[in-house]
Amino acid sequence: EIQESLYALDYFESIEANAEPGDDNLESVIIAFTVEEKPTVEEIVLEGNRRLRNGEILENVLIAPGDMVTDIQADLDAQAIMDLYVEKGYIDASVEAILEPGEQENTVVVRFRIREGAQTTIRSILFSGNNFASDGTLRRQMKTKPQSLFSTGVFQELKFEEDQQSILDYYAERGYIDAEIVEVERTIERDEEEGKNFLVITIYLDEGQQWTYGGMDFEGNSIFTDEQLQELVRQQPGTVLDKVRLEADTQRVADLYYENGYIFN
Repeated sequence: EIQESLYALDYFESIEANAEPGDDNLESVIIAFTVEEKPTVEEIVLEGNRRLRNGEILENVLIAPGDMVTDIQADLDAQAIMDLYVEKGYIDASVEAILEPGEQENTVVVRFRIREGAQTTIRSILFSGNNFASDGTLRRQMKTKPQSLFSTGVFQELKFEEDQQSILDYYAERGYIDAEIVEVERTIERDEEEGKNFLVITIYLDEGQQWTYGGMDFEGNSIFTDEQLQELVRQQPGTVLDKVRLEADTQRVADLYYENGYIFN
């Protein structure tokens, strides 16, 4: 239990426990712990970064001079630096964390070796399989934009994932609740003279069919009548099914029960 408590302090690389006689009569014991402390950070060094400033990178690094550090913690910070580069459009970037002995005893220099690679900007965004919505309409649903006078065109993975959901939401609000993105094709075109990568994105869609709203029925309700619940429904039968409005109608019915104390409906 003592050894577990010592490990929980997160100060030591290793702990070895031994029981030794406490007196000549062997009536007591001395428990001796031999520990190896984790090294502390003497300095953090960045190598290879030309496009991003040291300060911008270090804002994403959790370890700091004076902290105890392990290889795992250094690797996590290396991943955080790489994520920053990917967010800035350097999708080929790689970062390696190296712990080197420091000048002081039991200290290390944390060295991050960065290979930035070429920045990737979006040259064009294409669509295939869309008949209901035009290419221009779908592009307007996206925050990801090709490079232009008004856009840097830097590719960001998280933003692009949100864009794909925005496209599906656009279809769902217009009756195409089965619409799906079948495939996303990414073609890299390298420009050695400019030292850049240009990305061509092609989004393949299956729109499915457009659904019409047929109305809402109720079952299992005894506290409120069908007529009372029907008054909360805004969407009209015979219109194009709007998934967002359908969810709002369903939520209003649920809220009526919640507001009257039926929280487990």
